[in-house]
Amino acid sequence: MTILFGMGLELKRQSFVKRNQEHIWLWLYIWSMLLLLADGFLHFLFVFEYDILMSYAVTGIIVALLVRRKIKLIKILALILGILHIAGVLLISFILEAGMRFPGSQEEFSLALNEIAAVYSTGSYLDQVLFRFDGIFQMRLEAIAVIPMNILLFLFGVYLVRAGIFRQTKRSEELRKKFFSGV
Repeated sequence: MTILFGMGLELKRQSFVKRNQEHIWLWLYIWSMLLLLADGFLHFLFVFEYDILMSYAVTGIIVALLVRRKIKLIKILALILGILHIAGVLLISFILEAGMRFPGSQEEFSLALNEIAAVYSTGSYLDQVLFRFDGIFQMRLEAIAVIPMNILLFLFGVYLVRAGIFRQTKRSEELRKKFFSGV
């Protein structure tokens, strides 16, 4: 899904470039990402806390500011972000594992899970909304943590469009085969 968002970003940008309107594309795209951010916040608050829309909106703004840069800079940034994401996941995993070894931490974690379960199993809809509002920063940490990976995947989508994955050429057909076969 994230790669598709990156593809969509580049397809929209290219359509504005073809009409010689690239100067307005950035601002229209950022405006659409701000609307997506607001939609994601409302979805988070009133529907479901595990929502990726807010993260995609922030990622979209960042990538929109990057796509006009030199390809070498974009490749270096993508590599750094991939390494940063892997290092971050490993660090978070290590911290969580180490934290669970402290006396009482498992019981505390179990109590927190029981509180969450109680809100969703016996609480009213208003209780759930207030619970999400009260814990917005803790519940949105995962959306922030995946931004480096999202940027990397958005940029990969941009790359695929620029490489011509949708063109009707022999090279594009080979690219599609590689991409869709997982090679």
